Amino acid sequence: MQNRILLLSLLLSVSHSFVKAQDLSSTYSQYVEIKTFMNRAKNNEPYGILKMSRRDSIIKVKYFVGRSYNGTSVFELYDSWRHNKAIIAVTSGTYMDHCDIAISRPVGLCMEDGRIINKSLEPNMDGLIIVYATGGIATANLREGVNIREDNGNFKTLDIRDPIKRAEFISWAQQKQATIFQTHLFVYRDNLIIDSITANRRNNQTAPRRFLAVCREEDGTITYYVINLPTASTIYDGVVKTKEYLKNVENVNQIVFLINLDTGCQNLYQANDPSGNEINNKFFRGDVKVHDAINLLAFYF
Repeated sequence: MQNRILLLSLLLSVSHSFVKAQDLSSTYSQYVEIKTFMNRAKNNEPYGILKMSRRDSIIKVKYFVGRSYNGTSVFELYDSWRHNKAIIAVTSGTYMDHCDIAISRPVGLCMEDGRIINKSLEPNMDGLIIVYATGGIATANLREGVNIREDNGNFKTLDIRDPIKRAEFISWAQQKQATIFQTHLFVYRDNLIIDSITANRRNNQTAPRRFLAVCREEDGTITYYVINLPTASTIYDGVVKTKEYLKNVENVNQIVFLINLDTGCQNLYQANDPSGNEINNKFFRGDVKVHDAINLLAFYF
């Protein structure tokens, strides 16, 4: 009798695992697309495209930016959090001031779940990224100000370049337990907001590039794109190529925003297939492994 119970339990466990695997693959195929694009206009330069639909709010985003109060590493925080979640991809996010994982901290204004990591604003980075607890991601163009929703339901625009307004924003973010970080904003509402002269003056070196684009489709659906350019480009050329791809190949209705994902010494990128296995392809892989993450942007469901 005990043997029969053990066998039945084992069969149920295998069946449950099979169903979960089937559900994972089905959800992935409905909301996620992985593909490689060869740009014929650029000598068949390859792009690694990760496309994720926010339809039904299934796909979510989570950001890990620094050690916890007790010194727990980014990877340890991520490893504890990821249980019972299907990870689509992880990538490095904003810039860090040092490559040493033990002492590095993010460049520019940054908070994690309401905890202040760095309250100094970086004047040369126009993008303020807000990752919501609901899994959505939004950006503010600091030249136009940051919109916050007050307790009375009204919206208020803050120019956080002003120290007093920044303190007000930080207080709001603490109350809402918001996760925020700064980075370069390159496209905003379909408009290229960086010019070649400025970009090349800042950094005219060629290197692999990676961008996150949040786009609005014709039916109003929001789509996330992680576009990896393994062939070396300047920042400006990489942005232009990415914008042209989104508008001319994907035919997106609007690029809501396009931001940089750092590919320096913390060049972390790992995309997974429908079974949850790492894609062993240079177009969807960085140099740094997840356990060495300094900061981590995760896409999941």
